[in-house]
Amino acid sequence: MIIVSDASQNDRRTFATLAHAISRARIDLDVNIEFSENQSVDQTNAPGGRVTIGRIAYPDGQDGLMIYIKPEVLGTEPMDVVGYARMHASFPHDPTLSQWFTEGQFEAYRKLGELSGEAAAGEYWSRCGSAGSDMESVTQLSRCEVEKSGLGHE
Repeated sequence: MIIVSDASQNDRRTFATLAHAISRARIDLDVNIEFSENQSVDQTNAPGGRVTIGRIAYPDGQDGLMIYIKPEVLGTEPMDVVGYARMHASFPHDPTLSQWFTEGQFEAYRKLGELSGEAAAGEYWSRCGSAGSDMESVTQLSRCEVEKSGLGHE
């Protein structure tokens, strides 16, 4: 399982960073990453709309799972985050050139990250039920997710 948190500047939702990473994985490693039609990256499917799940196909025939997280403001966040977004049109896609955040900016990003992580965990665990935290349980859930995603080998 690979968890990707894409914090790149992407105000037009082009997903260029994700596209580049998928291309490099295919070219350099012969690894394919697919998202089903109902789980496309431009129409995230998790509760809250910040997460989508894809299948990783390795050259040895094994499957893996990619959980892709792209923080975005949906209007359901706490008022301070929504208010910050209304006052700063580039949020949460500020250029990464300046890392000197104000206290309000830092808190808005922190809370949005927390909500995005919760959406990813909720999406993943809701699909296959809860399980233990040991590696065998995680592996079983990963297999379950690949099967439920409809992205198995054909």
